[in-house]
Amino acid sequence: MKIAVAVVASLSLFTLVAYQACGGGSPKSQVQLRDLTPDEARADFQQIVEGIRNLYGPLEFKERRYNYKFEDLVSKSLEELKSAKTDVEVFGVYARFLAKLDDGHVSIRFPTRSTLGYNRVTIPVIAEPLDGKAIVTQIGDPTIADLGVGIGDEIVSVDGKTPAELLTAFVGLEGMANDASRQHLFFRIFNRRNFSGELFPTASDATVVLRKPDGAELQVVLTWRRTNDLGRVVSGAGGPASLSQTSLVAPLAAEINETAGLAKIGSPTPFFLTPQARQAFQFSEVKPSAEMLAKYSLKERGAPKIYASLFRHENKTILLVRQPGYSPETFPEVARYLNAYRAILDQYESVADVLVIDQTLNPGGYLDYCQGFAQLFLKESGPGFMQAFNTDRKWIQDYRAWAQEIDTNLSSEASLRMLSNSERIERDYDSGLSITDPIPFYGQLMIGPDKSYTWKKPVLVLADELAGSCGDVFPMLVKANGAATLFGERTWGLGGNVESFTLNYSLAQVSLTRGLFAAYKGSAGSYDDALFVENNGVTPDIPHQRTLEDFRKGYVDYVKAFSDAAIKLVP
Repeated sequence: MKIAVAVVASLSLFTLVAYQACGGGSPKSQVQLRDLTPDEARADFQQIVEGIRNLYGPLEFKERRYNYKFEDLVSKSLEELKSAKTDVEVFGVYARFLAKLDDGHVSIRFPTRSTLGYNRVTIPVIAEPLDGKAIVTQIGDPTIADLGVGIGDEIVSVDGKTPAELLTAFVGLEGMANDASRQHLFFRIFNRRNFSGELFPTASDATVVLRKPDGAELQVVLTWRRTNDLGRVVSGAGGPASLSQTSLVAPLAAEINETAGLAKIGSPTPFFLTPQARQAFQFSEVKPSAEMLAKYSLKERGAPKIYASLFRHENKTILLVRQPGYSPETFPEVARYLNAYRAILDQYESVADVLVIDQTLNPGGYLDYCQGFAQLFLKESGPGFMQAFNTDRKWIQDYRAWAQEIDTNLSSEASLRMLSNSERIERDYDSGLSITDPIPFYGQLMIGPDKSYTWKKPVLVLADELAGSCGDVFPMLVKANGAATLFGERTWGLGGNVESFTLNYSLAQVSLTRGLFAAYKGSAGSYDDALFVENNGVTPDIPHQRTLEDFRKGYVDYVKAFSDAAIKLVP
């Protein structure tokens, strides 16, 4: 059984520009459809609205947090639809409406339908936030570097608009859950979608002003490239989903990765392994021996590849292990994935003084992966994963189907727990409640140490504002259980499982959050909004922000900072 908290395939950065048509025109295989009629546009919008009313778990949470009434948002968007004449304008209304939820799990993906033959324009330059500024961190075309554009340059303006001005507009089109994560919409500076209204370029070129590290300014003209989305339309959930197929997808993380946003999201190696950091800290990459792999039923050939290294700092030995994601796309089969980590940890625990787990830029995955990984570090039983469920008939139906899937006679303990959840949701549904109090997803309030292996020495977990969904769950569980110290930024705050459905007329795919998750807090008291991960994320024990100066120096200071923190944990 796999419960997905966020699933993102790790694609290389500039293989995303499918069907590139720099000279204009559209792919011959592209079938252009007429624009939606007003009635069709309203029907699709109403389908979104009903989906939120009936399926979206955090609705009342959002109304409290942002002090609005959902029905007022509906009325405003219906008025906007009246003046929308084309698909592009209609899709903009849909996007702005969903952005009000400020939920990084919520997204809408549109098929290419406009008569343009393309639905976005891009320039192969990546901008990321550092010190509140939009900084060039990747360049995908050497001809752009030949113009003088360099890694580490600050973007001053694009066609006369500052990054801050552009960011305000981007935020109006998609939610990102919290302030730190929101700044990563700087990737939209060179990645514009056609429903972005005035943000969508009408000229073929962009005039870009950059500030070099020495303070000098450079103006360059860069050409927009016409591209199509890679997003696929999927059919809606017509019947009960299989437990192994229930998605807690972070579509925006996929969007960032797939469309030239952050190539390193979900990367198998740490972002800070720069030449400068490698030279300064002399990381020595390690892997488990054949004998250790055999101990955990693995063979050298075909064993999941996991980055791990040893390095010395202040006369202490640190074991660094990368955790890039919690999904079959990253590691096939949960048992083999956990065994691969068991083998590495078991092999090197005797020589390391402290373990550092790099869980930055982690887009998430499946609950049994991230909860199972957390159990490798538990010393005793403690708080497990809880979710407040939207009280809808689909949840009731799905839980009963899952119980049947587990045990057709409904006699096993797991099946009974599934049925218990179904009955709890149904009671609240019949009582008129819109959402339950948090209940255990699998029916277990507490989780215990892994039965095969547990790490016994100190643990430092690196997290950041783009560790989301299961990337929130792992830090949440180890912090709630006192099993590790968290270092870095507050996590993304993507706090619930996700399902998708397809709009009837536009065929756009909408993803919605189905609940709110938290760690079990014990039997006393209720769960207030601050205890849920949604929008809040998980707060680090040792806050640390990456800086522009450190980026330009190869993140040597970042490695030193977490290494200093790690060795302080050693008794």
